[in-house]
Amino acid sequence: MTDDIYKTPDATLDASVVDSNPTYELASRWKRLFASLVDTLVLVVVIVPIMYFVGFFDDIMEGIEPTLTMEAAMSVVAIVLYFAIHGYWMKTEGKTLGKKLFGIRVVTVSGEFPSLGKHQLRRYVSYLMFGQLPGFLGLLSLVDALMIFRRDKRCLHDIVGDTIVVNDP
Repeated sequence: MTDDIYKTPDATLDASVVDSNPTYELASRWKRLFASLVDTLVLVVVIVPIMYFVGFFDDIMEGIEPTLTMEAAMSVVAIVLYFAIHGYWMKTEGKTLGKKLFGIRVVTVSGEFPSLGKHQLRRYVSYLMFGQLPGFLGLLSLVDALMIFRRDKRCLHDIVGDTIVVNDP
């Protein structure tokens, strides 16, 4: 250490997620997008009939705005269904149906298999909740999606879950 108080301090930067885990190749943004679309499509195919049978569409056709309670209930149903559909693969392989189809999976930043509770639950609940927040807070969903353009290709829900999405070896 020098006595020069005006000298710029020396510092080493932490390696980024990409550099600290060279054993995995990060999944492409396109694979992630298409896997997410498949997961969403599967959920829509399951939830739309439920919405029909509980009268959600009848109220809309009559010009009645859905109540906050009804929207919250449908959000909870969607999250539960998401885990019911994808939970087995998430627990056993670290992937959803869409990720399975596109040959990608979720691992922790350190490259380990993600636990269902600590990593994946935080990751997917935050991902699903961003789109359910009302008004201005709903912009978190857009921020989450746009963060894919970071150098390490991590979205906000990846950061919350301490995960990365990689190609299957």
